[in-house]
Amino acid sequence: MQRLLLIISMALCLGLNVLQARITYPHQWQQLPSHQLLDKAQSYSQADHLDSAMLCYSIVASRLSKDNKNEKHNYIKALYSIGTIYFLHYYNYQKAADVLLLAKKEAETANDSVILPFIYNSLGALYSQFDQKDYSQTKHYLKLSYRYTAPNTFSADMTMFNLVLMSIKFGFYQEITSEIEDYLRHHPEPNMVTYVCHSADDEFHGKYDKAISEIDLSLNHVETEDKALKYRFIGCLLFRRCQLLDKAGRDAESLAEARRYEQLVREHGFMEGLPEIYWQYYKFYSSRGNQKMAHENQLRYYILTDSLNAITNVTYINKASFVLDLQNAQAEVKIQALKRERLTQILWIVTIAAIIFMVLMLMLWRRNKQLRERNQALYDQSLQQLAIIDEARKSAPPVQAPMPVEETKPETDNEPNEIKAEIEPSLDVVDHALEEVFQRVKAVLESSPEIYNEDFSLSKLHVLIGGNIKNISRAIGTYAHCDLKTLLSQYRIREACRRMNDVEHYGNYTIEAIAKSVGVTSRTSFVQNFKRQTGLTPSAYLKLARNKQA
Repeated sequence: MQRLLLIISMALCLGLNVLQARITYPHQWQQLPSHQLLDKAQSYSQADHLDSAMLCYSIVASRLSKDNKNEKHNYIKALYSIGTIYFLHYYNYQKAADVLLLAKKEAETANDSVILPFIYNSLGALYSQFDQKDYSQTKHYLKLSYRYTAPNTFSADMTMFNLVLMSIKFGFYQEITSEIEDYLRHHPEPNMVTYVCHSADDEFHGKYDKAISEIDLSLNHVETEDKALKYRFIGCLLFRRCQLLDKAGRDAESLAEARRYEQLVREHGFMEGLPEIYWQYYKFYSSRGNQKMAHENQLRYYILTDSLNAITNVTYINKASFVLDLQNAQAEVKIQALKRERLTQILWIVTIAAIIFMVLMLMLWRRNKQLRERNQALYDQSLQQLAIIDEARKSAPPVQAPMPVEETKPETDNEPNEIKAEIEPSLDVVDHALEEVFQRVKAVLESSPEIYNEDFSLSKLHVLIGGNIKNISRAIGTYAHCDLKTLLSQYRIREACRRMNDVEHYGNYTIEAIAKSVGVTSRTSFVQNFKRQTGLTPSAYLKLARNKQA
């Protein structure tokens, strides 16, 4: 039922979104110029509305013009943006590679030096995820990106940042020293990337503590208006710091930094960072001899890597396929604006009402399910307790009948006038005597049917077991920690449970009849004591007992 409700809700929401996209947005956005669509797409992308961003980019990508240089640039930029979304958000690496390689081909043909460095940079980062063994493509595209990037630009900063981190990851740091020197020459003032460069040089020469300090300075200089990009920079630096702490032998700090990086990745949805952190966990625990944790994180790494490489988001790909072929869909978007608005409002109202109804039904169903499970657990617990008590009663030795109490004759004046010392019984003797009295009380309560009479009292119990009535009351208080009324109620409720489970003899009894059969005349008192002892009401308990016998 829960799965059905969720599927219906998702289908309604998806249907509404698809209809909204097919009816409203393409017709309106096709009228906008390409540069406005690119600006709109960028704002949607920053707000994490990726479906709307893909729609805008795809409209621009359908406007390929070989004669108009600006339109050609916009077309290449749209392709680059689509490929980047496939890479960083949908994790469809094959689709991202196809689109980015097409953008690279068109940019190289048009000699578009503005967008080409960004394409090379994305391809380098993509191949670092696509092929973990062969880093030649990563190195090739990142070096090309830096070569085509103008100095003192954000593109140069981003390219050098990726180039340095990838060179450390894949071990080709010595092959990019000329690019690092060129970058530092154009950036005499320290910034985030210069600190990363210095950190890499310090690590290469084994100065791990100094390299960590450089990364700390780099973290203090992360400056970008794009929040998503800012958190990606911070995540890369945190992971870099984790690796340096590990190399420096600062194990506890390294593990804490790794967990901090994992938290950042999960909070901001950078799922491509999780395999790195699991591999870092694997190396950490493996080097410390904790094979169990090492194997667990190694398994997580391979599972997550395979899943990221195989992700196919059907919803987004269907939308992308639709918007990349807008020429064929134009005939379907000629509905009047008023009709579109009314239909959209009706769909919204129906969807919201359906979701609210399903949520309420789901909450009610879950609540009833939890209540049934709780009642069943309490009922089973009661049965177990009854079984344990019955087994203990069978295996217990029989309690001997009380010895008749002889009355002592009072001393007379005719007896010898001797000084008699009073002998006080010891505490052990008193305790043993009280314990014997309590065992006799239990024997009566467990075996005598008279306790189920309404008028059963302490005086009648005294008649059954003999002895001193005060000692009886004292023994009950000492060993049962309650008075006779409470103890008697426990045995009566226990017997009521047995009779509720005995459908053969008491199947036609009502709750009131069962209560009276065990000596309880007050329904309110019976319900209160029953629930206090079993956790269930008599009606709920009786229902479970009948269901079990059915």
